[in-house]
Amino acid sequence: MEFIITDGVLTKAILEETDTHIVIPDGCREIADDVFSQNKQLVQVTLPPSVRKIGSFAFYNCQNLQQINLEHCQFLGILRSAVVNCAPSVSGLWNVYRKKPFHTVKN
Repeated sequence: MEFIITDGVLTKAILEETDTHIVIPDGCREIADDVFSQNKQLVQVTLPPSVRKIGSFAFYNCQNLQQINLEHCQFLGILRSAVVNCAPSVSGLWNVYRKKPFHTVKN
């Protein structure tokens, strides 16, 4: 797997078919729009403490995505469309693990 991060923004992720559980590198402040959109293999994503924003449709239609681990994030803005058409546990943000509050932003 390879992540393209420019000025703290994850703009592209190059994943292998076997990459089902990924850890976003520390130092990434934002996940850009559509980065993982339509990815059918993702099951779990772990975000580092540095992430502050997840963009529109970042995980759109990731139907096998079961968990976004926000355990170490202190503040996170998630655009409502970021997790559209994911597994119900993620689309409803019911199984999202976190210690600190986050907020959703309307698109």
